[in-house]
Amino acid sequence: MVSMEYARAVNLTIPYTLETKLHKAVTLFLDGLDDHSIFANWAKERHNSKYDGMTQDWRDDWIESGNMYTGWLFMYPYYYPNHENTKRLRLRVPMHSTSANRDIDYGFGLGCLYNATAVARG
Repeated sequence: MVSMEYARAVNLTIPYTLETKLHKAVTLFLDGLDDHSIFANWAKERHNSKYDGMTQDWRDDWIESGNMYTGWLFMYPYYYPNHENTKRLRLRVPMHSTSANRDIDYGFGLGCLYNATAVARG
C-alpha cells in the first residue's frame, strides 16, 4: 500500500493487477485476524516468530494501538472506501485509533493524514 502511494506521488499508474493482489492480500490478512490458524503455514517457518506449532501469541489491541507499519490501515480505506475489506478493516481499526498517528517507521503518523481525509469526506 505504501509503495503504491509512492508510485502515485510521482504520477505512476497503478496496474489493475496490483490492486487486485492488494485486495486479496488484505482479505487474507483480515481472514487471518479472524482465524489465526490461517497464518500457521507462514508462522511455522519461524521467521521472526516464536511459533510452537500450536499457538500464536497475539496482542488483542496491536492493530488499534500499534506503532509500526500501520499507515496502510488508513490508506486502504481512503483509496477504497466502498470495498468490502474497508468495512471489515474499520471494524478492527476504528477511525480514531491511536495507530493512525503512531507509525514510527515514517517519523509521523502517515495514517493520520489519510484517516482525517477519509473521515472528512464521510
